[in-house]
Amino acid sequence: MGDTGTGRRRAAAVGCAFAFAFASPSLGGCGWIIGEGDHHLREEPPLPDADAADLGDQDATVGAPVLLAHDDGIPGVVTTDGTTAFWVREASASGPGAILGVPQAGGDKFVVASGLQRPTGVRADAAYVYYTDDRVGADGGASGLFRVDKTGGAPELVDRDDAGFGWLSLYGGWLYSAGTLPDGTGFVRRSDKLGNSPQAPCHVAESVGAIPIMSVGATGIFFYDAGRQAILFAKNACDAGATVFAESQSDVHVTTFGAGFLYWTTSTTIFRQPTNSPGAPDVVRDGQGGYGIDSGPGGVYFTNQTTGVIRNIDSTLRLRTLATGQSAPHWISVSNDRRVIWANRGSGDIMKLDP
Repeated sequence: MGDTGTGRRRAAAVGCAFAFAFASPSLGGCGWIIGEGDHHLREEPPLPDADAADLGDQDATVGAPVLLAHDDGIPGVVTTDGTTAFWVREASASGPGAILGVPQAGGDKFVVASGLQRPTGVRADAAYVYYTDDRVGADGGASGLFRVDKTGGAPELVDRDDAGFGWLSLYGGWLYSAGTLPDGTGFVRRSDKLGNSPQAPCHVAESVGAIPIMSVGATGIFFYDAGRQAILFAKNACDAGATVFAESQSDVHVTTFGAGFLYWTTSTTIFRQPTNSPGAPDVVRDGQGGYGIDSGPGGVYFTNQTTGVIRNIDSTLRLRTLATGQSAPHWISVSNDRRVIWANRGSGDIMKLDP
């Protein structure tokens, strides 16, 4: 992945083909929650030169980042419902995990849920905050999929599974989470977000290895199979099965939708591929990979934990630098009003950038 020349470089091609239509994004604060829209492909301009030293143009119209909250632990996944930022405090040797929140307009942080063994996912809609707490130890503890009413109250158990709960996505009336079986194979699980445990099992698709990330939309689910090192696609139904969308993809961090494309990032490269055209993806930027990526008004936004930079690629594929000097920025989320929220893993700070 060291190619830094002009134009497009194709990754290894996949040996299967299928066709499906997928909706373009309606960003409610996180790139994996998408709505219907036009996804016809358009003629794209050639990509500009990019190398490891290229930070893109500094956007003079963007103000300085604002500190929303400080987490005394290690912040993980972050999401926003448009008015409040929520994030996972990862469990560590110094203490259990938690789900925290802070108003985007500013104010005190608050606890949604605490004393968690291994929280890995958080999502929110108008009424509830949803989170996963994966099992630890032989008995599994209080692992499962939970929701908390935004008006207050104790967490409710939505679903439980001995295979554990990892990555979490939300679309419509369903929650999608990743499970891992004892032999190391994984699967995508669908749960009714307003249901209560025990729910009837609904396994959408299986994988050779673990499923660290996924993105869900109207037509189906894209998810990364770490065992096969491929991005797979499955229709949004129980026992749908999966088909290869992009093969030979290693170290995939996060996927997101934008204007008819699926974007994903590795530690070195940002890729994209039309959602209705499986095969060999385009390299959007080489030497500009990162960790977190999300799409919203104005294009695709991503973090680079090594350089401490927050960047944006707009519809013309122009690369812009929005913020520098961040401390190992990881997860990122963009709201409909173009506010950008991210977690600085190095400092524990939850940051905001206003449009």
